[in-house]
Formats: sequence, C-alpha cells, structure tokens
Amino acid sequence: MYLLATLGYVPDNATLANSGRDDRLPIPEQVTADNGLEVKSNSKHTPGMDGNRSNAGTEPRNSLDLFNSSVPGGEGVRYAIDSNGNINRFFSDGNGVYHWSGATGDSSAPLNVSKIPIDVKRALGFKGK
Repeated sequence: MYLLATLGYVPDNATLANSGRDDRLPIPEQVTADNGLEVKSNSKHTPGMDGNRSNAGTEPRNSLDLFNSSVPGGEGVRYAIDSNGNINRFFSDGNGVYHWSGATGDSSAPLNVSKIPIDVKRALGFKGK
C-alpha cells in the first residue's frame, strides 16, 4: 500500500499496475553496469513521466546495453554507438551515477556530432562526419 503523502509522491496507474515498478523507464532502478559504473534513467528523457521535457530527447529502451559498451569522453561524460551508427551520450550526476543524455539520431533534440571529441568518435568506430 502506498502512502500518497510521502514526499508528495503520487504513483500513477502504470506504476500501481506493476506493483510499484514503472516499466516505462529503460533503467528504473540504479544498477551497476558491466563496466562497473552506476547508471539509472532520468525521467525527463521518458515520455509520460514526471519532469519529461520534449527538448530533452528520448532515452532508448536499450540504454543499459549502450552504457555497458560506453567509452569515456571527458570528466563525467561517456559515449556509446548504437546499431544505427548514432552516438549516445551519458552524463554523471556528480555523485557517480550516470544517465542517458542525448543521441546524434534523436529526432527532437539531436546531439551535434561536431561537438563530440574526435578521439571518442575514433574509439567508437564512428563512420560519419
């Protein structure tokens, strides 16, 4: 049973139907990825979730797989390439937990590929310009 007044949290029907777990988030709970780093979805990147912003981009369902194969790209930033050749970015929250933060192929807020360090593009085998 939920206490609806707890810190202002009111679960929606999708959460209630899944015994408190919201499957709309690709990574609903903080987990340790295969690379040893912590990762969790940020709801602003998932349509229908609290805090979702249309200009924030939409996190892919396979973001954990992408993060598992990510490479460092500077302080608190990691990058991975998906099966379509798009580069995905992950940011640290400052406490060592990463979240997906954009992709070059995102339809609403694509990353500018020219802003991605060349050594990262090479490490990922990026074939674009």
